[in-house]
Amino acid sequence: MRSFPLRDARGRLVSLHDVRGRPTLIAFASRLDLEARRDQFRGELRSLGAALIVITRETIALLAPDDDVETLELVGDGGTDALFAHFGVKPGADGAHPLGLFVVDGDEAVVWQQIATSAGTDDTEELLAALRRAATLRQEASSAAQPLFNRREMIVTSLAGVLSVVFLERLGWARSPAPPAPTGATTSITLQVNGVTHKLDVEPRVTLLDALREQLGLTGTKKGCDHGQCGACTVLVGGRRIDSCLTLAIMHQTQPITTIEGLANGNGLHRMQAAFVAHDAFQCGYCTPGQIMSAVAMLEEGRVRSESDVREQMSGNLCRCAAYPNIVAAITSVMGKG
Repeated sequence: MRSFPLRDARGRLVSLHDVRGRPTLIAFASRLDLEARRDQFRGELRSLGAALIVITRETIALLAPDDDVETLELVGDGGTDALFAHFGVKPGADGAHPLGLFVVDGDEAVVWQQIATSAGTDDTEELLAALRRAATLRQEASSAAQPLFNRREMIVTSLAGVLSVVFLERLGWARSPAPPAPTGATTSITLQVNGVTHKLDVEPRVTLLDALREQLGLTGTKKGCDHGQCGACTVLVGGRRIDSCLTLAIMHQTQPITTIEGLANGNGLHRMQAAFVAHDAFQCGYCTPGQIMSAVAMLEEGRVRSESDVREQMSGNLCRCAAYPNIVAAITSVMGKG
């Protein structure tokens, strides 16, 4: 959303940092009546600990768990069509847009996304049912075990996880005549990785991480926790950093993917790679590819001004060897060099 600033009715610019109830869900749809079902949406959002932005071609509306629906205005040219295009929610042959759902964290990074297979006439009930199911799943998961990471990470990660399940259960194929592929069946997909087109046969459940490592042999991207907690599997998708263990390979066929292997320019190291070498910013090196990929994307995001900013915005990448001082030094040495 950073490239598309929003303004509220009082003329103030709205950032996702200002939205209470982070993380934020962004829902794209041809038609979605948020006001009519406001109280029901608020109840589900309160259970999920999230806020909701609904974007149709006519309106943009924000609903935080404890607030009224607020209409927002897009600043700049292009209208909401620009937002649909930016997030890859494309209209079908009839001109209607399918329901697209995105989880955005407090740093305005998309950590999960999915788009339905076809458009419906009114997505209000579909979205409400998905949020209700997600709240139930998350409550069950929370009561089953104690989280091993902080509350902010738990909210974002668990929300992305339960919505993945819900979308596959309900929205991923609910409007498609074809049933879901059974376990063991494969689907042909095309991935654009490091500027090269790869055609793969994968099971629909295969994560992007496993596709990169097991089928393309790009083992620079590491499997650490496999639960989105450590950041070792960070890659860039469409220029944004994501945990590749939390997303499915089949979801990213139209987006350019960059791994650590594609960061260098031939035999010349990327400046961030060179900085990590110069500052000895690793020990065992297992987390280093994810640290570097996250650092590159973070500087592109353009919100880092100090060492404390670096530490905060790199907090999703863990180093078991505790080489954090040297990691911060490497990143700050690259800041401001253009």
